[in-house]
Amino acid sequence: MLKTALTLAILFISIAGTAFAEETEKDATPRFEVEGRYWASSLSTSGEITTDSLISTVFDVKDQLGIEDKETAEFLVTFRTGPRSRLRFAYMNISLDGEKKDGETFTYQGTTYPVSTHVTTNIDIRYYKGSWVWQFFSSDDNKVRFGTLVGVLGFDAEAAVSAPTFTTPLKVSDSAGIVLPVLGLAFDAEPSKYFSLFAEISGMTGGQYGYMFDGEAGIKITPIKHFTISAGYRTITVKVNADDTDAEISLSGPYAGAVLWF
Repeated sequence: MLKTALTLAILFISIAGTAFAEETEKDATPRFEVEGRYWASSLSTSGEITTDSLISTVFDVKDQLGIEDKETAEFLVTFRTGPRSRLRFAYMNISLDGEKKDGETFTYQGTTYPVSTHVTTNIDIRYYKGSWVWQFFSSDDNKVRFGTLVGVLGFDAEAAVSAPTFTTPLKVSDSAGIVLPVLGLAFDAEPSKYFSLFAEISGMTGGQYGYMFDGEAGIKITPIKHFTISAGYRTITVKVNADDTDAEISLSGPYAGAVLWF
């Protein structure tokens, strides 16, 4: 998996470098952007859990373990390599905690934990994405642009569960992850220099190992030079099927952010 990820990263950088060279030949002016987002994401799970790994168990009984949704931050760095292309890197870390003092029973590795079991749970989800957008179609005034997105997307999750007062004390952890190349589409419309609309969708299937989907749409408002306000809706779906883990995870919700550009 590591060798595959490195190969994809090298290919991704090569393609982006070629695009940058082509754009600079056209006297394009690069622009560097740093964006921070506040995402009110909601975690949900679906699909049939068929294995007995901790990751699968935790996501399958999320509500039973008292795991609550939590707002998170996302950080993005964008380098606009030309008027119709951009290179972007994004990182997000979501930490979810839960405490179950009563509720429904659940089973892990053949042991059933009854209603009265006191259980604490922690989930850490990390999400990485590197992408290059080339909007080969544009209107004459370049205010409407549409094109392709290629990149690499990574996801990994760690779960820890503890039940110290149970007859057989439980304190275990588990992790799972996936790295895939992604393909997609990107759309931008700028009715004025102060206001714009955007949408991106990307994803890829890894066959028996799972798949990823990432989509967002929103608006950007630029009240003053070098500062932009962003708002939109984001959804991410990841299915991981590796070793003894078979879990499907979805994160979705509105976000708001701020962009500094130079």
